[in-house]
Amino acid sequence: MSKNPRVWGADLFLLEEWHETSSLSDDDQLLEIFSFFTRLPFAQRYIYTRRLEDREIKRHTDLPQADQDLLNRLRKPEERVDGGHIWLRTWYGEGSDAAFSSFIEGRDEEPEYPALQDANRYNYGGGGGWRRIFERLPQMLDPEGVSVDDYERAKQNALQECYLVELEDTREVEEMGGTPEEDGTYWMEMYWEYHEKAAVAVIFIADEEMIRAAAENPRSERFLAVWLDEMGRVVRYKRLAEGEASVLEMRMSVMGDALSCSAWMGAKPGEDYEWEGPLGPPALTGEGEHS
Repeated sequence: MSKNPRVWGADLFLLEEWHETSSLSDDDQLLEIFSFFTRLPFAQRYIYTRRLEDREIKRHTDLPQADQDLLNRLRKPEERVDGGHIWLRTWYGEGSDAAFSSFIEGRDEEPEYPALQDANRYNYGGGGGWRRIFERLPQMLDPEGVSVDDYERAKQNALQECYLVELEDTREVEEMGGTPEEDGTYWMEMYWEYHEKAAVAVIFIADEEMIRAAAENPRSERFLAVWLDEMGRVVRYKRLAEGEASVLEMRMSVMGDALSCSAWMGAKPGEDYEWEGPLGPPALTGEGEHS
C-alpha cells in the first residue's frame, strides 16, 4: 500500500465540496459527497481528473499541506488504492470471522488485490448492498488512464466488430440450413469484446453464501465475482471456486485482463447488459437475431 497514494478526481471533488461546519459527521459527509459524485456521468467526473492533470497533481504529496491533512483524516489508506480490483467481505455474522480467515489462510497464494473487511464499514448485507463500496472507493468506476472519448470509442468499435461476427455467424448457419436462434453461436461468446471494453473494475465478493460454505469446507466456497462498467452497472457476474479465483487474479495481475478465462467466458450478463437490456446488443445496434 503506497505511502504516497494517487490523487483521484473524486479526491478533488471531495476537497472542493467539503464543509467543516457541516452538521454531519466526517464519515457521513464523505459518504454523501462520494455518493453524489459516483452518480454523475463519467464525462462530468472526468472533468476533475483533467483539472488534476492541468495542475500536475498526481500524488498525495503534490497537494497543499492542508489538503493532504484533510484527506488523511477522511480516507483510510486501503480505500485510496488504485481502482480496478478488490476483495470485499460483506457479511459479518456469527462464525464468519473464523471462516473467512480460514479461507484466506487456506489459499495457495495470498490474494493479489486488497481484501477489505471491516464490520463497521462494509457490513452491506445481501443483494446489491455491495454497491455501497463505491461511496468509499469511487475511483473504481474510473476507466484507468482513459478519456471519456477513448472509453466510448473503444466500446463502440468493439460493439461493431462483435456485430460483424454475429452477421457472419448468422450467414454461415443459414447457409447450412439452420437458424441462428437454434444453431448459432451463443451471443455472449460473440459479444465478449464489447463487454470487456465496457468493464472497468471487478470485485470479488465474500458474501453470506460464500462464507457459510467456507465455514463447512474452505474449499467448497463460491464467492461472487462482478465486472462493472463506469456507472457501477454489472456487465458480467459469476460464482467462482477458489481455483478459478487464482487463475483470474493471475491473469489480471500479469496480463491485465480476464480474456479467455473460464470465469469470464462462463459468466452471465448483468441486468442492463442482458440481450434485451438497455445496453444489450439489439438496443445499441438496432439489429440482431440471437436470443
